[in-house]
Amino acid sequence: MTTLFFVHGLWATPRIWENYQDYFSNLGYRVICPALPQHFSKNQAQHPAQLSLQNYVDQLEEDYRLVAEESNHIVIVGHGAGCVLSQQLAMRTEPDALILLAPEAAAGLGNAFPTTRALKDVCATPLFWQKGVKPSFKSAREYLFNTMTEKQAQAAYSQMCFESGLALKELWFWYLDTKNRSEIEREKIDCPIMTLAGAKDRYSSARTARRISRHLGQGRHFHRLQKFGHMIPLEDTHFEVAKQMHVWLCWQLGMQSQKNKAV
Repeated sequence: MTTLFFVHGLWATPRIWENYQDYFSNLGYRVICPALPQHFSKNQAQHPAQLSLQNYVDQLEEDYRLVAEESNHIVIVGHGAGCVLSQQLAMRTEPDALILLAPEAAAGLGNAFPTTRALKDVCATPLFWQKGVKPSFKSAREYLFNTMTEKQAQAAYSQMCFESGLALKELWFWYLDTKNRSEIEREKIDCPIMTLAGAKDRYSSARTARRISRHLGQGRHFHRLQKFGHMIPLEDTHFEVAKQMHVWLCWQLGMQSQKNKAV
């Protein structure tokens, strides 16, 4: 059985994957959607404060290894900042494939200014890196939920949780982090990688996603999605993107099976 290991991003919870969980389960996949530490819709600002990207990846690795023992194939699927965590997880493990949805840039691959400008109210919080922080609905509506209806945006915002300001600092201001916690070592990732980005993404642009895909040496597996913004898993109501993912996985995993038989 093929397992899909979904990794959510900033301010999110596993609920972001609910539609995909049903869709892929019906196709016969085993679907695992772990929560990052202290990420739940009704958390409080103090809950995630001082958590590092390192804490997130450590927890994901623990969850992943428990699942991998019972899987023939395992695929990591990340969204937003969860793509950085997914790549770091892939550096530690050996997934059969990696899918990046609307990826944020890791250390050295992007300019933090556009992202921090998009959520300037978060960065305006004094000493935000010592607290749990959350964007205002106005900022989230403009940059994260811009392709969604007002009702959909309100529902999505109600599910957002407070995020670790320290993790944000490590990701957005990577050049100030002497421990390089958001760094990706691409030579340690040995699997095919598919990258999908929304053309209307105001938070992490399709241009950034293309740069990431090329840096990973997987440029031919990059797809620009014309109708989508940043919140692809919530916007994909007709499962157009999910279908692309499924077809690509059938192709990639099928090729791997043929190679294994040949050996």
